[in-house]
Amino acid sequence: MDVAVRRKARFFSIWLWAGLLASTFGLTSVQAACGHTRLFVDGSLDERDEACRAIEEVLHYFERGELRIDPELTIRFQREVYVDVVNPLTNETSLIRVSGIYRAGTKELQMTSSHSPWISQRRPWGLAWDQEFAHSILQHEIVHAELAQLMAGSYDKLPRSWHEALAYAVQIDLMPPNLKARVLEPYRSEEGFVNTLEVNDTTYELNPDAFAVASYKLYVRKGRLDFLKRVISLQLDTIRMNDFVP
Repeated sequence: MDVAVRRKARFFSIWLWAGLLASTFGLTSVQAACGHTRLFVDGSLDERDEACRAIEEVLHYFERGELRIDPELTIRFQREVYVDVVNPLTNETSLIRVSGIYRAGTKELQMTSSHSPWISQRRPWGLAWDQEFAHSILQHEIVHAELAQLMAGSYDKLPRSWHEALAYAVQIDLMPPNLKARVLEPYRSEEGFVNTLEVNDTTYELNPDAFAVASYKLYVRKGRLDFLKRVISLQLDTIRMNDFVP
């Protein structure tokens, strides 16, 4: 066997073993995932399927409002995901563990793996973590990514609290009926935000769960996707008190 043939045989052997290991342990790094040429998913086979399902659900949701997107995104499932948080009083930076985060600068979504040992500690809306919640939070982060694409150069002009308000609103709207009922039941007397000044970093950071529900109820009252399009087009005056009065 000559050198060239031996090299080809060795390369094929390595490639075959890599494929067998990936199949055995459920590991994969998929490019051009879910039929989209600019979508990459790095995770297990189950996580890839979960990502594909979540992104198609978000894309179809936006299509109802004639918002069509060719996703440009990398989704990475990791054992742990952290975000830098700056203390406004001391200016010190600390790392906070989160379920997921979208980073607009790199067009990357980092998501905590559902197999991570600490994920059971998460209690969104005070409810026990389960696979439906994991899928819903993945959708939330995908909404961030798709809004970033839709807004392009104006993405940074929309305050962070509004990005969260829209992502939460769409997330809740996409929830299966039983999950949505569990989330909304404790807030049945909550009317939702009634003016733009209520959507701000303080109300978000004070109680993200209540902020999410108040954002969703405002979103529904104002026409769902029609309202979203107004917001991402920066057509709302965020200092006038009567913008959102019914």
